[in-house]
Amino acid sequence: MIAPNENEMIRGPHSDTPYYVLGPDTTGTAEPLTTLADDAFDRIAATGLDALVEAHAAVICLTGQRRPDQTLRSFAITRLPATVFTDHTGDAAVLGRDLVHEAAHNWLNDAHAALHVTIPDDVTYFSPWRGTERPAYGFLHACFAFPLTMIYAARALPDATSAGHAVLADHQRQQCPRLAAAQNDFTHALQLLPDRGLRERLDTVFQHARTLWTTAIPGTSRVRPRPHRAATPPGPLSTLSSRLCLSRRGDTGPEGCVITVVLSSSSSARYAARCSRCSRCSLV
Repeated sequence: MIAPNENEMIRGPHSDTPYYVLGPDTTGTAEPLTTLADDAFDRIAATGLDALVEAHAAVICLTGQRRPDQTLRSFAITRLPATVFTDHTGDAAVLGRDLVHEAAHNWLNDAHAALHVTIPDDVTYFSPWRGTERPAYGFLHACFAFPLTMIYAARALPDATSAGHAVLADHQRQQCPRLAAAQNDFTHALQLLPDRGLRERLDTVFQHARTLWTTAIPGTSRVRPRPHRAATPPGPLSTLSSRLCLSRRGDTGPEGCVITVVLSSSSSARYAARCSRCSRCSLV
């Protein structure tokens, strides 16, 4: 984990957002921030999403501290796999939410690459998160990343600090109507993905998140999850990580062997393809 100064961030044609590249002079963060990240990972582990974050948020770049009432900036860059840039509030549960969100983006980018997915640029859907039309690629990313943060928040709420609880509860309240608004378009957008396994995994996460909403308990600032009436209840949260595993056959290696491409929430962020016949065929 690193926490570069603002003037160390790079701005250039490779990304719309500033970024940082590890170099020989890069040093780790101070102990308080390392402790914060460790605590965040512990909270993520308690939600069952630790394998996803360990593989797809392996490099964390903290871009600054903000107050809980300020907008937090977090992003990932396709050119830097398994790397997450994010602000923080000093609260581990809130940092955990943002690590899950960006790890989801990285996972989906890797899934598209592993499965050779291309999505038409001219297909758009209305995004409840941005209040405007967005290309299908970005819309699907939102329909994957935000539901995962809802699932995380629902599980992290009971052990959150009062400040973290308030942020996560507000996040839940905001996301529930947005997922409801996106449901119909999400169903149509899924058909743009040629791989059935990927469609099922995105839909599993989205529908599981829709079973969660929060209602204030009278007389307190606490919230509690309430189930959405779904025709088919989703599986337990502990199974979600395994449902984020992809495998595919059909790619041919240099020796003419058929390679199995495996992309899992517990695998390397740079997905690997291993050959069952020889040690020379691989795809990275």
